[in-house]
Amino acid sequence: MFDPYSEGIPWEFIYDENGELIGEVYLTLPEPPPRKRKHKRFEE
Repeated sequence: MFDPYSEGIPWEFIYDENGELIGEVYLTLPEPPPRKRKHKRFEE
């Protein structure tokens, strides 16, 4: 089944000692860099 909402989300798969998949953990995305503000000049 294809789920477009979770397609681009990074997941880490957790395996036990025997190599069996026992869980999946959602990895948080890194914070985006802060935007640089453009200084606007206001004319009066």
